[in-house]
Amino acid sequence: MAKGELQKREVVQKVGFCKYCGQIVMVEAPEELPPEELNELASQQCNCDEAKRQQRRIARMGAAAIWAENYFSRESGQLQAVCCAIKAVFEYAFDNITIKSGKKTYKIDMDKDGMIRIRTKYTDNEIETF
Repeated sequence: MAKGELQKREVVQKVGFCKYCGQIVMVEAPEELPPEELNELASQQCNCDEAKRQQRRIARMGAAAIWAENYFSRESGQLQAVCCAIKAVFEYAFDNITIKSGKKTYKIDMDKDGMIRIRTKYTDNEIETF
């Protein structure tokens, strides 16, 4: 293949198994996709209750990441830190994470329904020191 030429991947119909319910799911995937990734793709496209629940959870995490992009700077590394915190709470690695930045404190956690919450508290303590 010549330099700069894109390699074309052939996409075919393949069978994968949902990791939540075991159903067979037909998916379009590159021909060389390994079985584990094929099953992950099938799980993402399955219509069983658990797969739908996981799809909603992933959408919530994506929405939280979009929110973070509007509030935190990419250049200072803040955005990456907040997105990692959101993911850690989302994956149940932590119950909650608190981030302080200037006069703002952000608390990231999940409610009993599995919704990601980000609470913002603004503290303005005017202290004069002479």
